[in-house]
Amino acid sequence: EISLRERKAVAKVASLPGSGAMVVRLVSPEGIQFSGVGYPSEAIRNLPEIVDYRTTGSGDKATIEGIEVAGPFLLAAQSAYPNQYKEWSALSLRDCFGAQEDSPGSNLRVTLRRGSQPADRPLLTEIVFSTANWRNELAPASPPKPTSSSFPSRTAPLRVLSLNPASCPPPLDDQIQAPSIPDRRHRHRDP
Repeated sequence: EISLRERKAVAKVASLPGSGAMVVRLVSPEGIQFSGVGYPSEAIRNLPEIVDYRTTGSGDKATIEGIEVAGPFLLAAQSAYPNQYKEWSALSLRDCFGAQEDSPGSNLRVTLRRGSQPADRPLLTEIVFSTANWRNELAPASPPKPTSSSFPSRTAPLRVLSLNPASCPPPLDDQIQAPSIPDRRHRHRDP
């Protein structure tokens, strides 16, 4: 009996096995890695690469830790927000705690492609989504403004936007003089 199954690719992984030649494999939303025979090379090139990941098992049985969160995240982005998804070059799983997605600090870090954004705004290089709340964070119809950020807590969504310093205006430090505040810790009183 021959079994043939078509898989949808949402990302790719690259590895350098002992033989020395780099191997690129595609990743399905379920976390299954496959060779991608028949996929056009441009389609493979445009998939975000999963980086900073750990695996369990080996060969075709290797499982990417955190893919149970990252797979549905990538599929939702690819399906519902294809224009934004096309801007993604990599997805880091370094801080993704997988099944413990509610853990403070657990996140999915997306690196954006160079040259994929409008020239009339500061260059955004990275977006960080919390693993517990990515469905709500991914949902806005328009991308967030590069000047906004929030900090993680147990209830607040995590969204950190990193700007390329070369595209930002120079700081105003030399233009604004803040009044000095006296240090009261070492103040002597005369008797």
